[in-house]
Amino acid sequence: LYRLIWQRTVASQMAEARFDQLSVDIEAAPAGGTTKYLLRATGQTLKFDGFRRVYFEGRDDTPDEDAEAALPRLSAEQVLRLLDLIPEQHFTQPPPRYTEASLVKALEENGIGRPSTYAPTISTLVDRGYVRLEDRRFFPEDIGEVVTDLLVSFFRDVLDVGFTARMEEELDDIAEGKASWVKVLNGFYEPFKKDIKVFDDEGEAPVEELDELCPKCLEEGRGEVKLTVRLGRYGRFVGCPNYPVCTYTREIDGAERPQPEVLDEKCPECGRPLQRRVGRFGPFVGCSGYPECKYIKKEPPKSTGVTCPQCKQGELVERRGRFGPFYSCSRYPECTFTVNQTPLLEPCPACQGLVVAARGGARRCTSCGRAWAEDGTELSEEEAKALVPQRRAGGRGRSKGRPAAAKEGEPSGNGSRKRSRTRRS
Repeated sequence: LYRLIWQRTVASQMAEARFDQLSVDIEAAPAGGTTKYLLRATGQTLKFDGFRRVYFEGRDDTPDEDAEAALPRLSAEQVLRLLDLIPEQHFTQPPPRYTEASLVKALEENGIGRPSTYAPTISTLVDRGYVRLEDRRFFPEDIGEVVTDLLVSFFRDVLDVGFTARMEEELDDIAEGKASWVKVLNGFYEPFKKDIKVFDDEGEAPVEELDELCPKCLEEGRGEVKLTVRLGRYGRFVGCPNYPVCTYTREIDGAERPQPEVLDEKCPECGRPLQRRVGRFGPFVGCSGYPECKYIKKEPPKSTGVTCPQCKQGELVERRGRFGPFYSCSRYPECTFTVNQTPLLEPCPACQGLVVAARGGARRCTSCGRAWAEDGTELSEEEAKALVPQRRAGGRGRSKGRPAAAKEGEPSGNGSRKRSRTRRS
């Protein structure tokens, strides 16, 4: 790491590298033949290495354009020997999908955000389901594409790449006293307020009509109704526009969605029958009167068999929250211990604390902070800290009537309280 810092620092003070751009025409003819073929190669030769003598930036997944364009030193009328003739057909390739590193680099190049906002921006895209991360690359989800199309259609100025960069410059001018914050906000808010009004009147998720009739409406005698492609909470799907009278739905790929199974049990809130359905997190039992009644039967949490390290009385059980599964004490709300990673039965060999499963098959202790790789070797302190999951960005604030859950390994319920201050502005 020190060598990398030293090399980049020194290289930043050195002269630029210089190349000669070359275009080489080569006359080729088969042995004993009279037909001549003209082959052309374009590229560059290194004239002065400059900073590259100290530091050369490597490439992650993208090809090294400088290396591909490099040509050997040639002279006019030089005789060349054919080594191989490779017939290849090349097609224009799309640019590679963003990784976290390349996305941050793009944000920097376009002047969007600050280093402190890069990580929260990427976390928001993933947490809201706009993109998914596969093989370290971002792939857009249906809801992300629809939301982007709507925002670009109605808020073109705000979605412009240069908008955030200009806003950052204006904020800097306000901080330096070169601009009035009232004037800057008015310049943004007045046109933005008009865009909001237009969006409220005209903005809606696009609906695509298909040349396919709803089979359920035909079967039940409601006539010929064309199916539509809609956007749901979990992506695009095909459904009948007669909902809720007709509940026919299927996936885009043609697979039928499982129909709700009506149960003999009644809803405790409205008295209608309960039904078993499949949602984003798998099967669940809810009221058949949805969306009028939104009752969902809570299944008993799954026990892990691990004793709660805080109260020593309850067991850690698996629950599902807004951001996915987590583990907490079965004695909640008396005990508010929570942990995001899967608890393991075997305690820490050093302090007998709670050990949880981490990424890559590693394990870590929530008490002393030690961690071990999959093969059992102990990791360094820095590697152990990297296994601690980052806290997700929550809402704007916490309601006053609800106590905050204890942090991982932090005691709670002992009667002590921290004094908070409120700053008025």
